[in-house]
Amino acid sequence: MTVLSAPPVTAPPPARSMWTSFHAHTFAPSADLERALHTDLFPLLGHLQGRSALAGWFFIRYWEGGPHVRLRLRGARPEAVTQVRDTLTRSLGALPSAGTPDSEAYYAAFVPPGQRASAAEQYGWFPHGLVREAPYEPETLRYGGPAGLEISEGFFETSSAFAAQILPLTPTRSARLGLGLHLLLTTVRALDLDTPGAVRWLRDFVNAWPLFSTTPTEQVARARERAEATYFASPASLSGARQTYAQRPGRQLLQAWEAEVRAAHRAYRAVEDQLSYPSLDIWRSQLHMFHNRLGLSIEDECYLATLAALILSDRGGEHLHADWASDYRAHEDSKLYPHGVAQLRPVSPPEPRPVPHWPGQRRVALPQQAEGELTMPLGEVLRRRTSSYARYGQPLSTADLSRLLHGAAGIVDTRVVTHPGGQFAVQRRPYPSGGGRYPWRLHLLAYRVQALDAGHYVFDEHSSELVRFGTVPPVELLERSSPFLNPVNPDVLPAREVAAWLLPVLDYTYVKAHYHHRAYRHALLECGHLTQNLCLIAASLGLPHLTIGGFYDDAVNALLHLDGVNEFTAYMLPLGGPV
Repeated sequence: MTVLSAPPVTAPPPARSMWTSFHAHTFAPSADLERALHTDLFPLLGHLQGRSALAGWFFIRYWEGGPHVRLRLRGARPEAVTQVRDTLTRSLGALPSAGTPDSEAYYAAFVPPGQRASAAEQYGWFPHGLVREAPYEPETLRYGGPAGLEISEGFFETSSAFAAQILPLTPTRSARLGLGLHLLLTTVRALDLDTPGAVRWLRDFVNAWPLFSTTPTEQVARARERAEATYFASPASLSGARQTYAQRPGRQLLQAWEAEVRAAHRAYRAVEDQLSYPSLDIWRSQLHMFHNRLGLSIEDECYLATLAALILSDRGGEHLHADWASDYRAHEDSKLYPHGVAQLRPVSPPEPRPVPHWPGQRRVALPQQAEGELTMPLGEVLRRRTSSYARYGQPLSTADLSRLLHGAAGIVDTRVVTHPGGQFAVQRRPYPSGGGRYPWRLHLLAYRVQALDAGHYVFDEHSSELVRFGTVPPVELLERSSPFLNPVNPDVLPAREVAAWLLPVLDYTYVKAHYHHRAYRHALLECGHLTQNLCLIAASLGLPHLTIGGFYDDAVNALLHLDGVNEFTAYMLPLGGPV
């Protein structure tokens, strides 16, 4: 899971250029609006730039105050400002209105439920055809701070000019999504990410929406399902998109776009240590604003990013039962030979890795566990251990949850161990881990846990706390994440009755840095050790439980906001209270 953080930035500096900003309000259908922009506004802006009456411009579509276009003019002469205002007023005022939308229903897509009734009062609600001048307030922090804002504004102008070309070329939704996919893959190519890094970047872009906005998890899941349906319906039909990423794109528009992205990326990288956010995080915001200019919805851009990630992770059409399928290949590639042993020696000592802190983080202390609380004889626990496919109706107590987490994954003690290069302290857990790395972390989806608000938490074994990461996903999305949970299939687990779910999540980068090609074997073995602990303790406490390994990886990783490359889960463990 990526958690964005940034150093504190003081008040934004004065703008380096003189900006004029118009908000042009319209209830016209999108196609009519784009036709007016293409016919009346964009040619005027080009003409004004050509005779140096205007230094630059960019636009976005926005929602505060009702649907409207925000147009920013840089270095505009007074006569140019007048011409632009008059053109906007005449052109948009002549557009037919699709009807005045209900303000509360409109704002429901943008603000939390508790603020919808007062949103029109807070943000305003302006009539169709109104063009008003408003101050331009740059999002300095979001776009890199003082060091990055000028670069960002320059690319706003670039992407606006490209959007002005693309809108008339793609009058249909399918045409725009098709070109949008190639533009997205060209963007990733221009950022010079390796393939795993590109897939992670794309998935992080998607995962951020339900975490940092009002976008429903259901909407993001729907976009992912659309992308998967597109991809698996005909992977061969996407070969052109795959080639766009793998080779220099042949289309002149894409070549020009790649050159502009590369130039802006070089500028960001030159001041990387001065930016308020890493440049790759700023590029996610730039990508969103480019999609906004193209009239793509958040669901559309999640669809494109998910589809692009599928294309980049493609195995070249290899059939699951090919003679040398990926499972055999992975096994062969991870074999150990005497000449390679030295490469597997850890290069650095194991380190405590607590859950990261960020402003406003909510932490819930778990009940302390008395030593010797789990006293049932091991033989009896082994006899009791069984998978439960029903009887999940009882809520789970916080005390039992604490016993389960501490007993299976809590820190037992600190020991000094000898590694190549010296002796190091290791915080030992009650299961074996290669080199004392402990790269797995337990995520909790709590639906009915006594004295605990429903939510998505992570167990921080260093502080004995649950760290809240967000809301629980709708149960319907869990049901759709596995054939063994989908109620359309017979004899499935009743997901709606489950009190809580535990999911071990791997930080693969951490373990791979030390064990290279052998890391995946180590990691999966360790997940088994940890999960067996969970199962045995659940059995001793009389908690119904089950291990589910048959699930749709991308679906479950998305519910946990994981990129599926460096962080992913391998098991789902449903839990209920004592029967």
